[in-house]
Amino acid sequence: MKKLLQILPAGLLLVASGAYAECSRPGSPVVPDGAATTEAELVDAQTAVKEFMEGTNAYLECLAQEEADAPEDEAPEVGSARIAAHNQAVDDMEVIAEQFNIAVRAWKALSAEE
Repeated sequence: MKKLLQILPAGLLLVASGAYAECSRPGSPVVPDGAATTEAELVDAQTAVKEFMEGTNAYLECLAQEEADAPEDEAPEVGSARIAAHNQAVDDMEVIAEQFNIAVRAWKALSAEE
């Protein structure tokens, strides 16, 4: 208990020293080839895509909060990098969504033939 009381103030100091830690961006899921996958694999991919979208939305919210908390004298390059990171994340979401939709259409077309 005594060690916990010694560690706790140090942890609070670390939290107070920076309003927010760096935003963490999730990795992109692997989307299978719809023409060569099973329904179960496609369902797993759907779950992974949904988690990616949720994680990326949280990342975008974090970037927005960093922008709101940015000091007025922040270097312009920092703000530009934040905007570029935001735009890249949105682009990646669109690419993953399209890849998944293509996989679903391919799987459905193959399933219809059977």
